[in-house]
Formats: sequence, C-alpha cells, structure tokens
Amino acid sequence: MSEYISCERVDFCPGDNIDGYTVDRLLGEGTFGRVYKVRGKDGFFALKLLKLWEGLVADRQNLIKRFDREFETGKINSNYLVHSLKKGFVRGNPYILMEYCSGGDLLSVSETRAIDYVAIASDILFGLKDLHVNGKIHRDLKPENVLLKDGDHAVLTDFGITGDQNNRLTQRGILGVPLERFGTYAYMPPEQINPPRSRNATVLPTTDIFSFGVVMYQLLTRELPFGPLENEKDL
Repeated sequence: MSEYISCERVDFCPGDNIDGYTVDRLLGEGTFGRVYKVRGKDGFFALKLLKLWEGLVADRQNLIKRFDREFETGKINSNYLVHSLKKGFVRGNPYILMEYCSGGDLLSVSETRAIDYVAIASDILFGLKDLHVNGKIHRDLKPENVLLKDGDHAVLTDFGITGDQNNRLTQRGILGVPLERFGTYAYMPPEQINPPRSRNATVLPTTDIFSFGVVMYQLLTRELPFGPLENEKDL
C-alpha cells in the first residue's frame, strides 16, 4: 500500500516568496507542473513546481520519484542541458530551481525571427548525446522543450519523463495493452507508442533521434510530418 503523502494546493502570484525567491511571473503550466520566473540575490531563475495536489493520492510517490529523476538529469555536466540548481518542498509539493533561459522556447522564437537551423540542430544533437552517454533518454523532445540562451545557443529542458536505457518503463495490462504512454504523440516514434512486447528495453536513443527528425521537419516546413496527432484516435 502506498505511503500517504500530504500536500496543499498553492497558487503563487507575482511578489510571493518561495524559500527566499520572489515570484516575478508564471512562465508556463502543464498537467502536473508550473514554471515560474523567480528572482534571487544572484539574479533570475526558473522554478518548476510539481502540482502534487492534482495527482491521485496513490500516484504521488511515483510522481515525486519521476520529479527526482528530472532533477538528477539536470545535474548532468553539459553545456546543452538546462541545469538543476536545488530542490525543495513548498506545502508538500516538490520544486526544482533551474537556470533561467531568457531567449524563450524554440517554437516561439522560430515564428518571430530567423534562426540558424544548422547551429540549432547541432546544439540539440550535442544535448541528446550528453543525455545518451549518461544513460538517459529524453522521450519528449519537441520545439517547446528547447530553450535559447546567450543568443541562439540551444539547450534542452523538461526532463519530466526522461527514461533510463535498459529499463522497461511502459507498464502493460493483462492483455498486453500499454497502461500508460509518455511523450507527445506528434513527435513519438511507433515503438514508443506501442513498444514490442518481446523487447526488454523500451527506452532507446533512437526514440530521441526520431523526435529530432520531426522537430527539424517542423522548423523547416512549418508543418508536422504526420499531422498534429493530438489524441490516440489520430494515431
């Protein structure tokens, strides 16, 4: 039986304090996370808060483990990954303090000005290499998860569903149907959507290389190669 983990809903506004950091503004929000721009004594940072209160009580331990894995991935020594700086809890909800990238995400920037696609592609591939040589697979590579800093230098971010090579992360039900799929459909290779039942390792570097191809296709053509694929029916 899962250990009970208590937490409270938190809704931070500009000017609020989080462990000594002042909230500047909300940068973005997903199903289980919010990212704030915060100000500390050494400048601006990004603070990612896990909305643990949104998850089922039985799932909270797994969500925290996944969040810890995201923090550890951000500790990899690389010039092509957003760095994790510290972690903590606020009202029972974990947070990660990260470096702040002022250039914005790749999708937004590419829609407003010209960028050097060759340089961007190189940076993304170096980031993937640094993940892969450390046994990590991103599994959710897309333009929104590539940030720009120091001009057009690209770094990878959002390691929330990062997987370990040689670990089976896809759980199957009694009929062999995957119970949970991670990633964004439009960027996922077929084996990530429906991993072979006979394969022991469902997390391989080729997953990210497929997604990289989709990202570059989208940047160059302004279209996705197989369409938006917004839900399972679209597949």
